Amino acid sequence: MEVEREHSEEPLPTMTEEDEAEAIRVAKIHRLHQSVVNSIATGEVIQRPVSAVKELVENSIDAHSTSINVVVKDGGLKLIQVSDDTAKWT
Repeated sequence: MEVEREHSEEPLPTMTEEDEAEAIRVAKIHRLHQSVVNSIATGEVIQRPVSAVKELVENSIDAHSTSINVVVKDGGLKLIQVSDDTAKWT
């Protein structure tokens, strides 16, 4: 499917020195908090709640569970709980 695009011969506006300085100030790189760094390093950052549910259910299946219970509240934003009938970690 082709999309028609409007084309303008007008030149793009240029940034003033003040605008450029503000853009550089806003784009400044900030150090992440150590807890965030640790979460990233251990793979604990979850992009979508469904990814966490999938991983936890797969862990239960790998542990040869015969019963798996999943509780999710508010689409996984408030609670994700997966329980099974396998022995608990010690």
